[in-house]
Amino acid sequence: MREEGNNYSISSNSIWSIYGDSEERVWLGTYNKGINILDEKFRKFELYQKNSLDSNSLPDNDVTSFAEDDNGNIWVATDGGGIARFNPSERKFDLFLKNSDDHSSLSNNAVNAILFDKNSNIWVGTWAGTIDRLDKHGNLIKSYSLFNKLGDGVNGIFSLYTDSKGRVWAMTAGSGLFHYISREDRFDQFYICSEHEIL
Repeated sequence: MREEGNNYSISSNSIWSIYGDSEERVWLGTYNKGINILDEKFRKFELYQKNSLDSNSLPDNDVTSFAEDDNGNIWVATDGGGIARFNPSERKFDLFLKNSDDHSSLSNNAVNAILFDKNSNIWVGTWAGTIDRLDKHGNLIKSYSLFNKLGDGVNGIFSLYTDSKGRVWAMTAGSGLFHYISREDRFDQFYICSEHEIL
């Protein structure tokens, strides 16, 4: 609970995301107040927020999702600032943003979901109805647009999930469930038409 005047308390009571890393730290993404990291060894919250004077700070204070790579770096999704890779030892963020002049950059900076698959690809879901597949360095491999598939529903990708078989699933904020068909390299809506038929 946020306590005014208490430097050890959380920065906001409006929490958008939570994640536990391999070092047993708890990462909390907030609305408009950045990241709070709880390390029980120190019994306090460590705060990271956007600083317009520091190019290696958090790019946006609306934090929607987290994922960890094989090197222990934490990747952060933000609603407006793209994604950022946090190096825990250096305590700095490397930013990955949409750049119209760079075809290897993100398709949109309003990111709501991020995850790694079993091949260390990074999957990024945006409010614009696109899912970006990046390599482990953050370079765009391909962008998948669900805009034409979503019809009259809400276009935003609300969450991403990878199951025990390595399949990537995308949950939308109004147009149902999508799954990635790897052999065809595309996303399609998921339907169960009857007990004998799944589309």
